[in-house]
Amino acid sequence: MDSREHIEQQAAEWLAKRDSGQWSAEDQAALSAWLAASTAHMVEFLRLEAAWDGANRLQALGAQLEPVARPLQQAWHSAPSFRGALRTAAWAAGLLVCVALASSWYWNRNTYSTQIGATLAVPLPEGSTVTLNTASHVRVDLRDTQRTIELERGEAYFEVAHDEHRPFVVIAGKSRITALGTAFSVRRNTPDDVRVTVAKGRVSVVVDSAVARAESDARIGAPVELDAGSVAEADREEVSVLKRPLSEIEEALSWRSGFLVFHDTPLIEAVAEFNRYHTRQVIIQDASLATIPVSGNFRAGNFDAFSRLLDVGFQIRIEEQQDGRLLLQSK
Repeated sequence: MDSREHIEQQAAEWLAKRDSGQWSAEDQAALSAWLAASTAHMVEFLRLEAAWDGANRLQALGAQLEPVARPLQQAWHSAPSFRGALRTAAWAAGLLVCVALASSWYWNRNTYSTQIGATLAVPLPEGSTVTLNTASHVRVDLRDTQRTIELERGEAYFEVAHDEHRPFVVIAGKSRITALGTAFSVRRNTPDDVRVTVAKGRVSVVVDSAVARAESDARIGAPVELDAGSVAEADREEVSVLKRPLSEIEEALSWRSGFLVFHDTPLIEAVAEFNRYHTRQVIIQDASLATIPVSGNFRAGNFDAFSRLLDVGFQIRIEEQQDGRLLLQSK
């Protein structure tokens, strides 16, 4: 077992690295794993973090030390005098402060997001993996009794490590999706319109319809169980389910490898998918073009191939505006 001094040194190094300005999703995942490995890790990290934040405000008790100035990030964790001052200030803050900060830190720090056009795979310390699609944001809360992921926007694919003692729950708006040993995606099309696509295993979907129906006795709707090949659309009142071949499910999830796959997809829907991955938006100006069926595999980040198809295959003119928008018109 690590000594307290060694754990303190590790916690100090984590803090220094996090404040260095070179913090990555991989670093966050590694820190989460280190914290989850031991309660002592969590307490020591929070103790030093509290001291770090309050070092310029707290007087060291009994030693009559001057307030500690924040040293260079590259050197602070190796300075014995600073570690001693941190130790004194931390115990002055008290154990109750650490306990109060613990749940707040674990919830607020474990957030992951992607920019438009980017994807990100996040390994969780308990063995699951969350893959974020373009312009997505999740908040992770891993506890002894439950693993909770809040999908605040966008889309994410979940490969869930089995743990019968800790349910894996995804919250997206009014929908609550519980994994029953599975791999699945959740997409928020609007704040209350959620799509669940199951690639493996089973999930349970519940919609909280109390707000939608304005009932005084707020209740949770009946759960709907989905197996592999199911696609569920959940809104504020109900869950509708369609069955699809697993090959279609894999194509719908091809964004994980950077592709968009269309099979006789109306042009308006294909354009909407491309727009999710680009800041430069495509607008169908001629309404008669909206229902043209489009098929093919395209790189999500490469609109040029798609535009060539429209130009050559459908005689659609693309006109770029000064504001960067691309207008689709009939030739």
